[in-house]
Amino acid sequence: QATNGIIEIHSQFSEQGHLDSSTHINTLDDYGVNKEDLIQLRKLWEQVKQIREEYELFSREMTHLAEIKETNENDLKEINVLNPLLNEFEELENKRRLLKNYIKISESINNVKENFLGDNRNGIENLIAENIKVLNGIHDLLDNEAKKQIKSLESISLEISEISRYFSNMMDPGVQENSLEAIEQRVSEFKRIARKHKIKENELYKLPEVIENKLSSSEQFDEKLNNIKERMNTINNEYFLQSKVISEVRNKKSKSLDDSINNEFLDLKLENARFQTFIEKNEFGSKGQDKVTFKIKTNPKAEMEEIKKISSGGELCRIALAIKVTADKNKLSTLFFDEVDSGIGGAVSTAVGERLKRLGKNRQVCVITHSPQVASLANNHLKVIKNQFETKLIKLDYTERTEEIARMLSAKEITQEAMDAAKKLLEQSKEIS
Repeated sequence: QATNGIIEIHSQFSEQGHLDSSTHINTLDDYGVNKEDLIQLRKLWEQVKQIREEYELFSREMTHLAEIKETNENDLKEINVLNPLLNEFEELENKRRLLKNYIKISESINNVKENFLGDNRNGIENLIAENIKVLNGIHDLLDNEAKKQIKSLESISLEISEISRYFSNMMDPGVQENSLEAIEQRVSEFKRIARKHKIKENELYKLPEVIENKLSSSEQFDEKLNNIKERMNTINNEYFLQSKVISEVRNKKSKSLDDSINNEFLDLKLENARFQTFIEKNEFGSKGQDKVTFKIKTNPKAEMEEIKKISSGGELCRIALAIKVTADKNKLSTLFFDEVDSGIGGAVSTAVGERLKRLGKNRQVCVITHSPQVASLANNHLKVIKNQFETKLIKLDYTERTEEIARMLSAKEITQEAMDAAKKLLEQSKEIS
């Protein structure tokens, strides 16, 4: 896997190159789709993925926030029903403490009331009132200071009356019993809600504003989610439009690619073979929605099959060669062809060699061959020598190369005719552009 995109091996047993159907869309794009359009499509796809991830993340947060929002709304209703006031809890606690000690306090208050009012006119109020009445009877006979003291006594009498009425009303048994129950319930609500929100009871009056701020923040999240959704729709539309444009180009160019490759087959002794590009819809991705598959048949009566299902290794190499010289001219990977000349010879071998030579102008092409016609067209000729101890790879000079091609032509013994033919092949290779 580490050599993917760097080295391609085309042989009967290789699963690289065009035997891997995932490469077919790249081949078609290299052949006929504008590279800037493809770059733009990839950029848009990255934006689509990014905005979708952002939307999904925010949606999950919004689901959580929706639950929190509902809780906040319920909490706000609850606290509004309670309607706590500033310093109310302290006042409730004081009243509660007073009422819980009602009996003890009541006895004392009754004594106080008795002292204020009393029976038989002996209460403080009555005594002071009697004193004021007596003093007012001699008012005109008294000096100014005495008259002033009478006024003070009248003022004291009024204050004592008010105090008396306060303590008289304070311990009304029916009112106090009802008040204690109500106060107990309200104090309990204060404490429960305070525990729930982890604040002090005397700070509950601030809670409605705090909750309202949280609800306001939730509304801002709603607005932000809508903004993300709008941006996502815009980017999706741009991506879908770009994908559609490229898909239309692919469908158009696939016909041209098929014709060009089928024309190459004629010179490669594959005249019965038929190549066709199939495009079908797939999941959206960085290359759009198209799934591209190259199919072929080597027999007119056969069904179209994927390239990797062709049994002949030599045919596979020649098919790959036809595709390479037609569509893969701009790639940079190093190509290895094994047995590309299997089962052919003469003019067909020359045709194969010419195409390999053309292919080698823009990229490195390595060919393992037994064909002198193919070998003569190479820029460099390497010979493999094996013995029982080692295997050597030797680069041949012109003389050594001539002899090797002559050996390939004459098999056992190198004849002068074979040498002359080898030289002629090498000379002809210089003329082929």
